[in-house]
Amino acid sequence: MSKRVDALKEKLRQRIATGAPGYRESLPSLRELMQLFGESHHVVNSALKALEREGVLLCQPYKGFQVARPQNSGSTVSMPEKELNVIILEDNVWQINFWCWVVRQFEAHCPSYRLVPRFLTDENAVIQFLANTSQDDPAVVVHASEPIVNAGPTVPRPEIARVLGRPLPLADLLPGLLDPLHAYSVPYQIQPPLLYYNIEGKNTSDYNWQAGYPAFLDWLERNCGPERFAPINIPMMLGALGLEGLILHSAAEIRTKLEFLQHIFERFLEKRFFNLHLPAGRFADLKQLATGGLDYTLRGSFCAGAAGLPENAGRIGLLPPPVQPDGRLIQPVPYAVIAGNRCTPAAAHFVEFLLSSDVQHTMMRQCLGFSPLDPVLKAAEAEPEQYPFDIAPIIGYIRHEYPKSLPGQIYQPESDYDFLIETLTDRMVLPLLTGSANLRDNAKMISELEELFLARAATLAPVQNRNRLRTQLLAEA
Repeated sequence: MSKRVDALKEKLRQRIATGAPGYRESLPSLRELMQLFGESHHVVNSALKALEREGVLLCQPYKGFQVARPQNSGSTVSMPEKELNVIILEDNVWQINFWCWVVRQFEAHCPSYRLVPRFLTDENAVIQFLANTSQDDPAVVVHASEPIVNAGPTVPRPEIARVLGRPLPLADLLPGLLDPLHAYSVPYQIQPPLLYYNIEGKNTSDYNWQAGYPAFLDWLERNCGPERFAPINIPMMLGALGLEGLILHSAAEIRTKLEFLQHIFERFLEKRFFNLHLPAGRFADLKQLATGGLDYTLRGSFCAGAAGLPENAGRIGLLPPPVQPDGRLIQPVPYAVIAGNRCTPAAAHFVEFLLSSDVQHTMMRQCLGFSPLDPVLKAAEAEPEQYPFDIAPIIGYIRHEYPKSLPGQIYQPESDYDFLIETLTDRMVLPLLTGSANLRDNAKMISELEELFLARAATLAPVQNRNRLRTQLLAEA
């Protein structure tokens, strides 16, 4: 950060801290600040963004930068009982548009309450905002991460039901979505990994996602041209191939699975499916699909909204991704929590509203996520014409695969998972995909990787005995 940006940031911080006129609740516009301080657009914007990251400011759509905690007194200012902060941890335009719609619909549905939406893109900014807010003023945090949940007090689900005077529709959730050891978060969405494809000239009638990866590659040979598949989501593929818990296997199992993985990527190289020249940029693969630059892409979470669906419904199709019989695909589930010491009626009603049929169906029609509520999924299956893609196979896949993903989420420590992904990516996948690997040294590659994983497994404490835990969890699944 430049000295000019630092200097302006401190000037703004001082004016906010002292409650200077014009800096108590909101700041002058960016153009006005440029004129007041004689600085460029870049310097002023950089200083404002730095203060936003530190939790001093909040950027509100159509309102500009607001002070995170109004500085009109030395103490925290409580909100009126019928007002509610709603913190939305999203940075995707299509999701922001949806949440603006949710806010408008809630206020129309419950006119006695007023929401104050705050769109933040960084969990540290959320934590800072909550720290600067009275804990007696609850805030609903949408897409709450674990650090946010652990940063301060949150309201348990039974208390939300008590304030409502009726239970939340938690009995309608798909099995396994509620963590019995975590009584605070409420799931409102499922983001399943999917296979996206450009439907022009494609025949998917013989596609079977449960047939495994060798059958999937056979199918690609008939349906995919050279360099028409990208990118390869390596963590997702390793899970689908049953390699996610590789460190927990025996030596013989590790070698067998490494040889299988090597065979899969050698076929990708041999048939030249993979496109190594995908343009840079977020969601470049979906844009290429919509314009015909690619045939297929695998993504680790559902984000068809990024491709302009339903506008591009005539160009892009969705299929369940391929998976081995012993593989499992993690399906991300965003959660909402009420942060604070108590639950107000406004907070309780808003959480309940997130699970309403209107919100859940709209979310699915706009291709932003799938509902975690079984009655909503059944209604979608009964009226598939309301959705811009063939929804029934995806819902069947969600029901089939989500329970399988749970043991993987329990037994796979993050440090071991990162080690697995990085090691396989650097030492096998990328060398094979780029053709830089010496295929005559394949046996050496396998032996070196096997040695690395066995050495990693040897560092685990015997009391953990995670191989036994893995066996137990898979049997229960």
